[in-house]
Amino acid sequence: MSVVAAEFVPQHADTIVLHCSDGRYTRAVALLMKELGHPRYDTVCLPGGPALLDMWSATMVEVDVFRASTSFLIKAHEIKQAVLIAHDSCGFYARRYLGQGRGKIQKRQTKDLRSAGAWLQRAHSKLAVQLFVAQPLSESDTKIAHRKGASVTDVEFFPIPPGSASDILF
Repeated sequence: MSVVAAEFVPQHADTIVLHCSDGRYTRAVALLMKELGHPRYDTVCLPGGPALLDMWSATMVEVDVFRASTSFLIKAHEIKQAVLIAHDSCGFYARRYLGQGRGKIQKRQTKDLRSAGAWLQRAHSKLAVQLFVAQPLSESDTKIAHRKGASVTDVEFFPIPPGSASDILF
């Protein structure tokens, strides 16, 4: 086993990102965070990501664990900013909303993001929250790189504005 030398910064990052564990988006999330000015950040990453903060799409146990874990990091690490990211074609949503069309699932994801963001701001009043949906660009809209016979598609992040109270289910 080899040792990997990487810089260790003893201070905690002031940003947290909550996103789905789908590995197809890992690199894109890291690039987004760097673009937003956050080269270091805490991560809470499970299937469904921010959906686990919302009582509509997650079970009570999932919500309780995800909220407690997220709140622990926010308080213990003095987090000032949170970035919540949902993504297109999420397996968590496909299984939870079996048989629903893509459009209905996308609307649910947007509501879940807004609800999760609203909960975070209520629970942690000084926290700045940003919401995004990640979506691969179609082959006609992106540069395709070929590596070992597989194509690589760019991912675009669409900011989601916070919703009105009527948009959010608590």
